[in-house]
Amino acid sequence: MYQPQGNQRESMKRTISSIIHSVFSSEAACAKAIGWERQRLNRIVNGAKEPSVSEVAAISRAIGKPQTETADIFLRYWSPNG
Repeated sequence: MYQPQGNQRESMKRTISSIIHSVFSSEAACAKAIGWERQRLNRIVNGAKEPSVSEVAAISRAIGKPQTETADIFLRYWSPNG
């Protein structure tokens, strides 16, 4: 499986973290709103886990963004085609 590397991972993390923190006081607050443990969201945000379609949908609902916009954040970095 493809894993985002260095700069890609940091860019993805900065982008999604910025959006989460514009809505919630912390990732833990976002995870709680979704109904997840903080560690689950943290693994996705940090690039340790590729999010599933249902996870992207849950994050999108929590941050108030269209699923396509949220998916694009992750797809840009998880795609081996860049």
